[in-house]
Amino acid sequence: MVEGITDYAICKLDAAGNVTNWNAGAERITGYKAKQILGKHFSIFYTPEDREGTVLLVEGNPEVADASTGLLEQLEYAVRWVSDAETPVAEIERDGIDLVFSDTVMPGKMDGVKLARAIRKMQPELPVLLTTGYSDSARDARTDFPV
Repeated sequence: MVEGITDYAICKLDAAGNVTNWNAGAERITGYKAKQILGKHFSIFYTPEDREGTVLLVEGNPEVADASTGLLEQLEYAVRWVSDAETPVAEIERDGIDLVFSDTVMPGKMDGVKLARAIRKMQPELPVLLTTGYSDSARDARTDFPV
């Protein structure tokens, strides 16, 4: 199903951050063919300027948060981690956040998509990157955010 989607770039990474799955949309949007990118580390997409800044990581699973933090730190980002979607609002108000990297499936009343909508209202210029290991949750985000 994911491979045939052309409107959105969807890729899958292994625990080390290497690309393991690349759909037709990713090929169309980035210009990379699957044979060129599979097995490469996802940092290939970032320029040195992109690697500066602070990422607010919103992830309910501590093990996934640890792995994600490690990957982001390898890219020379400073990382602040929160485990639910309600806490980021306070972190964003503290300032110093350059990107919010959030899981779409979160414990509590607010999921990642609702968080992204709230951030868009608060600070429309702040980029939000939504991610998920659950393809069903990606369908809910498609109406407002590219997945």
